[in-house]
Amino acid sequence: MRIHGIRVVVCKNRTLYRFHEVVIACDDVEHLGVFIELRASSEKALFDVITLLNLENEILVKESYFDLMCDKKLPEWFQMVLRFHEKIGEFVFGITSGILTTSGLLVGVNSATESRIAVIATIATIAIADSFSDAFGMYLSKVSERGICKGVALRYACGTLVGKFIFPITFIIPILLCQLGVGVAIDLLWGVFGLTLLSIEQAIVVRESAWSAIVRNVGLAVIIVTMSLFVGRFIEYFVGNAH
Repeated sequence: MRIHGIRVVVCKNRTLYRFHEVVIACDDVEHLGVFIELRASSEKALFDVITLLNLENEILVKESYFDLMCDKKLPEWFQMVLRFHEKIGEFVFGITSGILTTSGLLVGVNSATESRIAVIATIATIAIADSFSDAFGMYLSKVSERGICKGVALRYACGTLVGKFIFPITFIIPILLCQLGVGVAIDLLWGVFGLTLLSIEQAIVVRESAWSAIVRNVGLAVIIVTMSLFVGRFIEYFVGNAH
């Protein structure tokens, strides 16, 4: 594989069942569909289960998933997206969480204080404290999954840490270079741009409508920002008047 490169990547979700002497594997293979694989200690047990499950008229597939993927001949651009997805998979959670969390707190703090220092301090705190806490949570979550080794869990934790640290830091640049209101607006557009790119990439991988993914993810961001805006105004009104 190192000499010839990666030709295809086969991703599947396998569910195993056992019926007497027969092991039934139900595979949901990405970009290929659903398959059933039967393994038995004898032909009689195998054909008994085939009859029981009414599989006599189903299409028999002799090729491996590798061969089927090669025969499918996915477009080159689509294969590039899949390879890119394999590379950034560990960073997606951190980047998405960073965009949503930073956008919400950015708007909330700005509406409550209108202080450049407070906004910058909030972003920096998110980039440091929240990234480490989410990375640790990701590590514990992955370690608790059956079949996941600590090395894989650590890789996902590091991806979350890097993704959630780097992206929120970029939000500080417009705040430093522009007026506070303009900087916040630029940051929100930057966040929408990042979510849009991630949504398109995810939609291509899972074969769903890109517009549906964009509306769903950006819509969630709009809800978070709107709620943060009202919370900030609420705090500014009541706490500000109290002083």
